[in-house]
Amino acid sequence: MSEIVRSPFGPIDPREGFFYYDEARAAHAINFIEKLIVHTKGRHAGAPFILDDWQKNEIVRPLFGTMMFDDQYEEYVRQYRIAWMEMARKNGKSELLSAFALLGLVGDSEESAEVYSVAVDRDQAGLVYNTAKRMVELNPILNKRLEIIDSKKRIIDRKTNSFYQVLPGDAAGALGTNPSMVLFDEVLTQKDGTFGTRCVRASVPVSSPS
Repeated sequence: MSEIVRSPFGPIDPREGFFYYDEARAAHAINFIEKLIVHTKGRHAGAPFILDDWQKNEIVRPLFGTMMFDDQYEEYVRQYRIAWMEMARKNGKSELLSAFALLGLVGDSEESAEVYSVAVDRDQAGLVYNTAKRMVELNPILNKRLEIIDSKKRIIDRKTNSFYQVLPGDAAGALGTNPSMVLFDEVLTQKDGTFGTRCVRASVPVSSPS
């Protein structure tokens, strides 16, 4: 395992031994996106998804490189369970969320992972799914590995028995889910306001990716 240092993304004066940062973990997430994920629209369609510095330093590195030791699991897990992201229109929000969805499905090496896109209704939640589906179709490696079931808005990784699926925010059957990652889009349209916006639940163990 690579050297672990105190996280630059944690509190200024953290409790001793609590917040850690591993650049190798962060680099794993960045490399997955930049090497396997492509843009899906306009003149950049099919081009590699190269993250801007602000996306790397303000979102990806804190989320996927900062961790804590969990006594229950007896291993390091990601420190941040929820990321609240607010972006102006046309800043690539849907594509970034779609990249995270595929990272949670394939890049975490999580057995039986459950990744969900959630929004106020199925059509809105499907926007992120449609982008992720197109990313899979445009990349030969992902296209060969993953199975798309468009009628159910589901993408399956049979190698790890994992799936990514769309759910409306008020889905009555969602109580039986066991999500490893949830991406909640446009929370301001949610009637009761109880869900986190565009959130990424990043609490799964991170010992497996190298």
